[in-house]
Amino acid sequence: MGTATPNPTGNRLTRPTRRPNCGTRWPPPTVTDDACYVPLGDGTVAALERDGALRWRRQVERGGHGSGMNFVTSPAIAGGTLYVTNAWQLTALDAETGREQWSVETGNDHPVIADGVVYVSGLNAIAAYNGSDGSELWRYRPGATSGGGERVAPVVGGVVFYPSAGLHALRGSDTSDST
Repeated sequence: MGTATPNPTGNRLTRPTRRPNCGTRWPPPTVTDDACYVPLGDGTVAALERDGALRWRRQVERGGHGSGMNFVTSPAIAGGTLYVTNAWQLTALDAETGREQWSVETGNDHPVIADGVVYVSGLNAIAAYNGSDGSELWRYRPGATSGGGERVAPVVGGVVFYPSAGLHALRGSDTSDST
């Protein structure tokens, strides 16, 4: 099957070594001081305690846009909330319990968090969401496209760097092109 993570009850979490039809590896887990959050190949994300015990496992795949993809990105975590994207859906989960806090339709790339804002890109667009309630703060689509959904680069000093047919520097709600 692929990677397996044992836990004290003898149950195993498994996921295929490669994404179906993609040939690329699954996204890596996100590790914090007290847990490991693992995106699994069946549209779920699991939280493991430091000793490997399963804290929770949550289905988050929505099958959006007819993609047929069944993957969850590497989670991002801030303020006790875990953010994952999958099949064009951004979902916020309580990191301790796995309870869904909110979910919105969006891009398909892994989320980036800075100052309480969640940034997600995909198909030549980037959007910013309020991390506490999922409300969209802004969306930017560059005039020129590169033919694919580019990843959000780091957020530095309140400026979001977004590569799409050049590098775009976006500050807060000012989404005018600053290349």
